[in-house]
Amino acid sequence: MSTSQRRKVDPNTPVTNPVLVDAIARYTLSFGSVEQQLLDEELQKALFLMPVDMSAARITDNGSTGFKTMQVGSQFKIIHYQFPEKPPSLLLFTDWTSLRSWIKDDVSTIILDAEEAWEFAAEKYHGVVINPSGPYLFLDPEELERYRRPGRPA
Repeated sequence: MSTSQRRKVDPNTPVTNPVLVDAIARYTLSFGSVEQQLLDEELQKALFLMPVDMSAARITDNGSTGFKTMQVGSQFKIIHYQFPEKPPSLLLFTDWTSLRSWIKDDVSTIILDAEEAWEFAAEKYHGVVINPSGPYLFLDPEELERYRRPGRPA
């Protein structure tokens, strides 16, 4: 998806991806080509919630915009998914309900569009886990590269 086609982030509108959640469920049941195509399309248009621990960050509230600014020098921790004996995977959620079913503690999120998510994950992680409470999807490094560079060889 080109930058001009990215979904606009509105912090006052909840992130939801009901068609993507359905596509993940369908794909995990059948692994068919029709399900794969729908999954591919929905993954590329999605906005995701990336959970972060901002307890050590210095944050400035920007008023009614809903956006907050982290002050220079602040630190935060990205909450990742750890498979046994594997490097960590980026943890993403399609909506707050899915996030709350996995993480009970108070947590902040960063909203990423698909392009940002794939790029960030490819640079820093072994893969991506979406909605680990289910229906969930794991994208290994090869799949991640395919989404990161659609239409181009990995």
